[in-house]
Amino acid sequence: MEKPKVLKPQVQKNMKIIPHKSLAQLQIAFDDETPCKTNIYNGFVEFKPGRINLSDGFRDGHPSTTVNNKNIDDMRSISEIDVPLTYHAIRSLPDTLRLFLFSKIKSELGGERFSSPEEAVEEHEKYVSEVTMEE
Repeated sequence: MEKPKVLKPQVQKNMKIIPHKSLAQLQIAFDDETPCKTNIYNGFVEFKPGRINLSDGFRDGHPSTTVNNKNIDDMRSISEIDVPLTYHAIRSLPDTLRLFLFSKIKSELGGERFSSPEEAVEEHEKYVSEVTMEE
């Protein structure tokens, strides 16, 4: 039994897929059933880098650090919570919120490294007082 052909897209040094080489591979694999050249090239134009599928919007790959309504709403929801945040809840926060919440801790501890989580908690309690809602 013959193994099915596995297509690997041709990639340039800068990690971009090359349409004409992919077209050649499709022609080798599918002969007469290959889509026309125009459809292949149009597909590459539609499927830009940073998109997972054609219905996705464009992505930059970096979280937004600008002030926008979503960031404001996220902060508002955090400030309305009156319970201590667990480790898992903090890990699920967007990066921009984690930076805001822990900037005081980072500045007080000055990038110090600790051998255990307990040691980090002890140092935190020495230098950082309770964070109030106004802060």
